[in-house]
Amino acid sequence: ALVGDSNAAQYATAVAGLAGELDARVELAAYNGCQLLDVSVVKGGATGSCAAYSRETLEDLQNHPRDVVIYGLATSQLRGKQLTSNEAELEALTSVLSQIAATGARTVFIDELPKPRWVHDKDWIPEGCSALAAIVDITKCGFPDYTPAQSPYAARSLRIETAAADAAGAERWLFTDLICPENRCVAFVQNTPVWNDAGHISGASSKGLVPHMADLLRSKN
Repeated sequence: ALVGDSNAAQYATAVAGLAGELDARVELAAYNGCQLLDVSVVKGGATGSCAAYSRETLEDLQNHPRDVVIYGLATSQLRGKQLTSNEAELEALTSVLSQIAATGARTVFIDELPKPRWVHDKDWIPEGCSALAAIVDITKCGFPDYTPAQSPYAARSLRIETAAADAAGAERWLFTDLICPENRCVAFVQNTPVWNDAGHISGASSKGLVPHMADLLRSKN
């Protein structure tokens, strides 16, 4: 099962590809803009449909344990009115990973990728590009290359993700080296967009992760 917010949903194409690669059944339970967290731990956090999604998804995973649960969320956006410190963020992430792991499922956390918006602080979509824009001003048809470490979010997110996964006994999957090879994040590779927008990878990038994900899953079987 793949669960989480849009940072999990961006891997839906890859996880769907695993069904054929591994002859397995896969499930997706993702909610864009809603971080899957334990609402009893995150006081004053998610409300309404987001709170219901979090509560019902965790209950379903507990009542009907899966063999593997892959979990992703925007760690960089944990900080807010209800989570005001690194300790609170760590507690929230550790809690949900621990609950998933307690079901007996092989629990995987996918680290947050170094997003274009972290560095360039603007929204961007490849559909906004055109050949004319590229001729007039290449920056209108993409964004300047950047390194994963350019944003302060990168180091902070990595620390929290590492500590939470270690505390919960969960695996971590890191795809930064595949999405940003040779320590460079770019907008296009051979005219194919790497990113779907300023915060999520494209379907083509997700599909390209299938062999690597399959190897990771086989590695502990």
